[in-house]
Amino acid sequence: MKAGINKTKITPPAGVDLAGFGRPGRKAVGVHDDLYLSSMVIEDGGGRVLIICADLIGFGRELTASLKREIGDRFGFSEDQILLSASHTHSGPQTIENMLSVGEEDEAYIEFLKEKTAASVEKALEGMFQADISFGRAKCYIGVNRRRPSGGGVEFAPYEGGITDDDVTVLKVVKDGVVKAVLYNYTCHPSIVDTDFISADYPGRAGRAIEDALGRDTAVFFIQGCCGNIRAGTVEGCKFRKGTWEDVDEYGLRLGNVVADLCGTVLRKLDVRVSSRISTVMLPLKVLPEREKLAGILENGTNPEKKWAGEMLSRYGGLKAELPFTVQRISLGEAFHILAMSGEVCAEYARYIKRKDERKVYIAAGYSNGLTGYIPTGLMLEEGGYEPKDSTIYYGMPSQFDASVEKTLKKAIDDIFKDL
Repeated sequence: MKAGINKTKITPPAGVDLAGFGRPGRKAVGVHDDLYLSSMVIEDGGGRVLIICADLIGFGRELTASLKREIGDRFGFSEDQILLSASHTHSGPQTIENMLSVGEEDEAYIEFLKEKTAASVEKALEGMFQADISFGRAKCYIGVNRRRPSGGGVEFAPYEGGITDDDVTVLKVVKDGVVKAVLYNYTCHPSIVDTDFISADYPGRAGRAIEDALGRDTAVFFIQGCCGNIRAGTVEGCKFRKGTWEDVDEYGLRLGNVVADLCGTVLRKLDVRVSSRISTVMLPLKVLPEREKLAGILENGTNPEKKWAGEMLSRYGGLKAELPFTVQRISLGEAFHILAMSGEVCAEYARYIKRKDERKVYIAAGYSNGLTGYIPTGLMLEEGGYEPKDSTIYYGMPSQFDASVEKTLKKAIDDIFKDL
């Protein structure tokens, strides 16, 4: 099999709006650590895929469509062969067009990002080499469930009894005995530090730890998991405390060392037969808002609520009681599969995916090929809280999802694997 690798810096200049934390007017005053985009091509003679990972809040739907169209036109990849995966760092530029009150897109940066992405793919294709690829899995304990039952509902607080996803899944690419790339997956929000400095957060620190252990010529790819309801365990008493750069170092080093140690063991050789598939389904919303209600919110709501109401009124004639959601499968042989989804998918869906066949290894990824919003379960919609309810205004959603969203998404997941 063959692989091609490239890593390029995509750090924006000071002054751009930063995305995340729901804090309007948050502009970058400097750089704590650089942001990177990495491209990996894998081909087996009969098929090929392109995996692009970046230190970004997300690849917005419009940005995704533009990038896939350009990459397809220039390099011949089809839509299903291209995976755009974001780490979801909360300390990078805004790259999602439907995210309200959390920073504005900088047009100059978006164009810069498109150019860097195309150049990275070109360099990866130019440097194709014969590769040995292997994979393995370990555990790391950083993430904490953030939906604690309280008074018949839930509160945004650490919940030790809640589901997490502690799997660390690793794909190692070797050329002539030298590690050229490591792709790894973990599940936890990169939202440890709320400052005005650009940062890749803990995945960036983990990447540097992996490079220190395996060599600076190793390109590190991070695929974020289904961390919609999972954040880092910066806990004090019964609450989350404000994170620090020391926390970023601690958690990043812990995760990076797990990945590096796993790479030093004998991993399972990948029997690569590349295949891919992509589909878009419509996820049902509960109800569309009434004009009169929106007008009242526009007059009397909080600033984020007013922005949301104004956006809904401006689009009112075109609002639909459903939202598009993309599900993509990339399979590298019979035993290794990536299932990538275009939302802040909650960890319960990762458990559903990974239990399909416990003889196989699955990466269940969110924040890929778009970012529709938080994707809750039916139970979460009954419980309320940030993910199913409060977050909807920040994603410009007309309303919460309908309770049938879980059934709809699970069917889409099942369908994407039917042709294997």
